[in-house]
Amino acid sequence: YVRVTNEFDDSTVSRLVKRVKTAADSEPSRSALIETILSYLPAALAVLGIVIGLIVSLVTGAWRTWLYRGLILIAIGGCGDALLSARTAYVTGIYDAFREGVSFLNDDVIDRFATTDMMIFSKTGSITEGKYSVVAVYPVDYEEKDLLTIAALAECQSMHPIAVALREACGIEIHHRSDITLLEETPGRGIHALFGGRNVYVGNSSLLLDHNIIFDVPSHKGTVIHVAVDNKYAGCIVLNDRIREGAYDAME
Repeated sequence: YVRVTNEFDDSTVSRLVKRVKTAADSEPSRSALIETILSYLPAALAVLGIVIGLIVSLVTGAWRTWLYRGLILIAIGGCGDALLSARTAYVTGIYDAFREGVSFLNDDVIDRFATTDMMIFSKTGSITEGKYSVVAVYPVDYEEKDLLTIAALAECQSMHPIAVALREACGIEIHHRSDITLLEETPGRGIHALFGGRNVYVGNSSLLLDHNIIFDVPSHKGTVIHVAVDNKYAGCIVLNDRIREGAYDAME
């Protein structure tokens, strides 16, 4: 038995194909300018060719030379449509990029790419594998093992890759503890937990600053997770994530 839950028009492939078609049908600013110029160029060159070929030749008397030059201008005007290949280049570029897995929103994006000198990539799970491992622990008034255990217990129910790494470093499985009375997770910042009579914050520097916890920002390389116990800074844990295979090739 097969159950259809979505129509083809709702699929990712269908949306990408529609996006490419829409981008190909869009009118980029540079292409629009070229087409506007071309709409007047053939007629302007034809008039200029007639003026040079007839009037100038009558004035100067060198009708053979100026008639030849006038015909050249008329010929160039007749070939002006060849410059419309700029439009063809946009459409071809969009489809060629799509075959390589790159989807453009519209033609103007191609122009902006030509002048781009910096790109910012999302890291976790795209550039990296999203599988963290603890590489260093820097406690303040705690033993390394104690600080790591506190952070792991605060993250005992989270499925975030960093939480998984902290639990693995302590050998703690995901579980529900009866002594945990509060677990409040703030996306992009960290987690707030109440357990064992302690008020614990585990997360990035923004989480601690949001709760007015004072600390010196360390200069350790890697992903730094800060820990605070009872509104006092307890130290930090440094984790590293491995670069995904093929990430450098994809960015290049």
